Amino acid sequence: MCTASGDTRAGGSITFAATNAAPSSFGGFVFGNYQANIPIPFPGACPQHVTPFVFSAGLFFTSAGPVGSGTGSWTFNLGPGLAGIPLTAQAVIVENGSLSSIVTSVAVETVLQ
Repeated sequence: MCTASGDTRAGGSITFAATNAAPSSFGGFVFGNYQANIPIPFPGACPQHVTPFVFSAGLFFTSAGPVGSGTGSWTFNLGPGLAGIPLTAQAVIVENGSLSSIVTSVAVETVLQ
């Protein structure tokens, strides 16, 4: 799951969080302007939920613990001149473990003010 919380106004900040992930895994966030459902062209891949792809940031390691307890987050500080721009984020995680895979979250969309 991917969530966003914070102040979307210029000078504010938004924290993006990934939850319910495999523990001790590596991940990050990809950002675009809008939500989408674009298949990724390799077997077993989860879809891309942001379009157009604009940038990636916020690399993290998920916390340790039982299955599904991994979390990671990144805070994006907002500068001036971004009002009205839609920003959509999706977590992408390379899961650790015997069945390791690349998983993606659903997207979360916000509009900067």
